[in-house]
This record gives sequence, structure tokens and C-alpha cells, in this order.
Amino acid sequence: MRIVAAQCNARGYRLGESHHKATHSDKVVEQARALHFAQGMPSRQIAKEIGVHRSTVMGWLTGRQRVQKWVKVKMVRVYE
Repeated sequence: MRIVAAQCNARGYRLGESHHKATHSDKVVEQARALHFAQGMPSRQIAKEIGVHRSTVMGWLTGRQRVQKWVKVKMVRVYE
């Protein structure tokens, strides 16, 4: 077990890559958003380049997944 800093919302719930069910890093999500909104790349092409399913990319782009911004950091236990 180790203790790490985790991004949390106002209620103290972990967000983004610090969430225990997250499978993709915040960096990958931001890259996908940048490719779509800045360069106009379609979600199908983004999904193919990143190596994830198109519905995952659509979730990131439409705000269904990873929509909250973190507002504080709390220390949490991580069991390995």
C-alpha cells in the first residue's frame, strides 16, 4: 500500500486518471479532445489512432465521461 495525491471534485470524489476505474490517462483524453476540437478530426479516426473504441472517444467529446474538473487534491491509499 502507498499513499498518493488524487484529483477530487468539491464533494471529495476522485476524478480522471486518479479514479479507481479509470483506464486511460488524462493526457490521452486531452489529446483526443484537442484532435477533435482544434483540428476537426472525426471521432472514428481518433479512436483508431489511440486504439480505443469509438464510443469511448464519443463519451470524452460529448461530456458523458470525464466532464468534471478537479477542484482539490486529497491523499488516498492505493493498494497494489
